[in-house]
Amino acid sequence: STQVETDNTGEAPVEEGKSPRNDKIKIPVICYHSINKDPSGKSSIIISPEKFRQHLKAIKDNGYTTLTMEQFNDYILGDKPIPEKSVLLTFDDGYMDNYTNAFPILKEFNMNATIFVISSYLDGKEYLSPSNVKEMSDYGIDIESHTVSHRRLSELSYEQQLSELKNSKEALEKLTGKTVVSIAYPEG
Repeated sequence: STQVETDNTGEAPVEEGKSPRNDKIKIPVICYHSINKDPSGKSSIIISPEKFRQHLKAIKDNGYTTLTMEQFNDYILGDKPIPEKSVLLTFDDGYMDNYTNAFPILKEFNMNATIFVISSYLDGKEYLSPSNVKEMSDYGIDIESHTVSHRRLSELSYEQQLSELKNSKEALEKLTGKTVVSIAYPEG
């Protein structure tokens, strides 16, 4: 989990229950990977569907609003207010269980989320299928880039970096019909 802190000295009209941009708001970013059973019980990237449901219930019970990437970007880059208790839910990699296990629970709680997809991994087995990605995107889940192949960008040439970013963006935009505006950097 990380937090994004923002600050702006401009003034904008504020809707009730929302915070103006000139307030410092810390927006928690809760990053998940796999929502599944972990046979070892020791994985740092797998949590059970039951635990995930508990997380979403706690978010809801504590009055938080899950933001879309558009809402987040409008707040960070523009002057649009957001609820004072806002959070981003993200998933890295695009595991199949994001569709089979997380998606139904997100729908149950009517929450927004962003899945950062590795565009060349869409195999429909361990990772999401193109049709899963399209269905979730059509529902309102944000689909963003986690590069083409999840390689460490710092170890690549400029041309390879550009290819990883550009090709992932283009593939995901073609699949979803929506603009990709964000990337989750592989390996942190």
